[in-house]
Amino acid sequence: MKAITDHPDFLALMRTVIAHPDAALPRLVLADWLEGDAPTPMPEWAEFVEKWQNARNPRTKEPRHASK
Repeated sequence: MKAITDHPDFLALMRTVIAHPDAALPRLVLADWLEGDAPTPMPEWAEFVEKWQNARNPRTKEPRHASK
């Protein structure tokens, strides 16, 4: 089994996060991918990334999955 860090989508998402350090959207997209679209979903890492974003910018503390 390959590591998640070798997955092309993960690498692309991380490059975007690094290229745009002040933008919330790349980190939130990464969190969503980790939670549901990764080959092996990693909800604990998704939560970590979301908390990382919230610590960087408290204005983004809205839940990623807002109820309708």
